Amino acid sequence: MLTGFDDGVVRALLRCSDGLRLLKAIKPHNSRVTCIAVCAQERIVATGSQDGTIFFLDLDDDYDPIGFVNFGSAVKSLSWLPKGSQLLVCGESGRVARFESPRGFSANTSTTFLLQMPATEYVLSPEV
Repeated sequence: MLTGFDDGVVRALLRCSDGLRLLKAIKPHNSRVTCIAVCAQERIVATGSQDGTIFFLDLDDDYDPIGFVNFGSAVKSLSWLPKGSQLLVCGESGRVARFESPRGFSANTSTTFLLQMPATEYVLSPEV
């Protein structure tokens, strides 16, 4: 089970017969974690935050960080598309974007986890 908190921390928990056991705690964000999406096919966790970032974690490598992208507004919803290689992101400002899986991108993690991943933007307009 993955849970996000107001301080930007994400905790991986295991449900046991006597309660919950902490597997790992990480702090990928500077403010409230607003959503979490798991892609079983790619074995990636995406976390979104009020701080406007989306952070990607590797399920196969003990939740190690893959990197992050700046979305530009508070992230309200994350959803992996059915084939699992694309992430649909909805923001507070009404912005909607689609990102490819971060597996093909890399960051120089000696200086930053920022990924240079292009996004496909969608413009939604109200019906008239």
